[in-house]
Amino acid sequence: MKYLNHIVYYLLLIASYSPVYASANIDSLLQVIEVHQAQANNLKLIESYFQLGDAYLENEQSQEALETYHLALEKSEEIGLKEQIAYAHSNMGKVYQKLKQFETALNELQEALTIGKGLLPEIKEMGIYAKLSDSYLAMGNTDEAYDYQLRILRYWEEKDNLANIANSYYQIASIYFTQRNFEEALHYYEKSLELEQQLNVEERIVKSLAAIASVYGRLGQYDKSLQKNFEALRLAEEKDYKNGIAYASHNISADYLSMKKTDEAAPYIKKALKLRRELGDKFGENTSLQAQGYMNMLLGNHDQAIKSIKQALAIAQDINDKPLIRDSHMMLSQVYSRAEEWEKSFESYRVFAAYKDSMVNEASNQKMTQLQIKYEIQKKEKEKEIALLKKDKQIAALYRYGVIGGLMFLLFIVSLLLLFVFYRYKNQAAVNSILTEKSMKIQLKNAQLARSNRDLEQFAYIASHDLKEPLRNIGGFITLLNRKCGHYQDEEAKDYMQFITNSVDHMHHLLTDLLAYSRIGIVARSYEQVNMETVVQTVKTSFKSYIEEQNARISICNMPNKIFANRTQMVQLIQNLVGNALKFRSNKTPQVNIECIELPDRYVFSVKDNGIGMQQEYTDKIFVIFQRLHNRTEYDGTGIGLSICKKIVEQHEGEIWVESQSGKGSTFYFSISKQLSEKDTVSQINKTLVAA
Repeated sequence: MKYLNHIVYYLLLIASYSPVYASANIDSLLQVIEVHQAQANNLKLIESYFQLGDAYLENEQSQEALETYHLALEKSEEIGLKEQIAYAHSNMGKVYQKLKQFETALNELQEALTIGKGLLPEIKEMGIYAKLSDSYLAMGNTDEAYDYQLRILRYWEEKDNLANIANSYYQIASIYFTQRNFEEALHYYEKSLELEQQLNVEERIVKSLAAIASVYGRLGQYDKSLQKNFEALRLAEEKDYKNGIAYASHNISADYLSMKKTDEAAPYIKKALKLRRELGDKFGENTSLQAQGYMNMLLGNHDQAIKSIKQALAIAQDINDKPLIRDSHMMLSQVYSRAEEWEKSFESYRVFAAYKDSMVNEASNQKMTQLQIKYEIQKKEKEKEIALLKKDKQIAALYRYGVIGGLMFLLFIVSLLLLFVFYRYKNQAAVNSILTEKSMKIQLKNAQLARSNRDLEQFAYIASHDLKEPLRNIGGFITLLNRKCGHYQDEEAKDYMQFITNSVDHMHHLLTDLLAYSRIGIVARSYEQVNMETVVQTVKTSFKSYIEEQNARISICNMPNKIFANRTQMVQLIQNLVGNALKFRSNKTPQVNIECIELPDRYVFSVKDNGIGMQQEYTDKIFVIFQRLHNRTEYDGTGIGLSICKKIVEQHEGEIWVESQSGKGSTFYFSISKQLSEKDTVSQINKTLVAA
């Protein structure tokens, strides 16, 4: 009889692995479980519970899967199998994640890591890290999501697994995209695409192409975005990859809508929405409904627009996805504003702002930067460790196969050297002791000074950041007062209201610039090879409408394609200088010439304009924060832009100066050191961490 039971068990177990019949698979596993219960075979029973839970989950029966994993947990706890307990918590976390109960999912996944520490295979830990990252991202906690993705990336880099490295790049890019840090998102999406093209994984190539296009769309570079999207769509349609077709179609519609081409956008919105509903893709359905709402808003169909966006919001709330909830409220605010329903518009904007502030803040950005720094340092240390191991092997080989006589001679020479070093060390010991004491005092003073500077910069950031919230409220309520009470106001009251509005706008710009100034240098910046011609083209794109309006001309000459610098700060630097050249224009057609010359130790850039210029005696004053040469009624601004330029240049170990004559234009010069190498960068990072 016992032998017959074993035969029944194995027959049922074979049937349970068939992927064709889901319900038969579940029924077979239930019978297998009955056999194990009758035999009191706890190990096989726990294994079958896990298989049954997986089958339920594959069959979209989440609640049944959760109950089955719980049975596996209870039985594992009963007989004290820690590894199986950890697996049970991990699988339960996966189910809670599928049910969009992210807080509970996080608790289960963290419990799995705690119990399984030292027991779980590394590959299983990486799977748990991935689920943790996804849950944190869905909750809007981007820095925690980023931390786990960096751990995953580090693991796959050590294994040299290109496919998983590419996936990690993609996930990191998506985190930056959620934070609206589109420059970093583009950087990582492109790194992901490069690896996927090497591996020729077509579905992943489609996904990365469409993601890159999304970033270009958000940056307003619609020609590049459409090019990438149509490339992704063509490849997806060739392979009948429905997710890719939906993704690329949605992006194409978004580009056309941004260009106000509603007729071209409509068929792509329809195609994307239909496919996403067929696929059960709630995230995609939300974004397609938002696109449909935006199109109706452009067409003046405000009721239809509100209906579509409310449907999108309901989906976002149902799946508890904070970034989607945030974006849906932003869209609602825009539509209500177009429909002149001001109170609803302001209320939707307040909800949007609350989600935005909770998800994207400087503390989160700083933490992500620090995580990136630690990742880079650990990566360097790992490379050094591998190099040392190789060196040890070489030495071992030399020892095994070297000539004994030669080694003895070498030992004799080393002994003489050691004797010489000993007497030299004895003579220098007193001097070294004094030098060490002095060095420690200097390091302590430097650390105290660094902390003091950082605290001052942090105070400037917090003060300017926190002042923005009441300022937004003042501006919002002034708008509502104007809408509600405008017809009761006399001319004097209207002047007062306009004065308040102008003051709020100026204060907002002042705080924004102060934030930008205080952020530079708060955390260590990463340096990389930067194409300065690409940087200038990015700046030209940002000023495109202004350049066309003024018929301005911007020429470029001898831009280096590889300098070691911080890419984001280079864009900000050029943008501020070109912006000043266009703002302080004369009656002539604005002409801006940007050139570079290469010296042995640095690059020297010049930004020359034909504007109003200034007297030479003021050329030092303009780089001091809040210093202005003109009244704000003549030229707007906050007096911080050139201070930011000076701070960026100094961080790159360079100098900035200006040569100018009143009425004859100005030429701004700045230099970037060639000494900013990776070694210098790591050293700078280490000093920052030590000082912290």
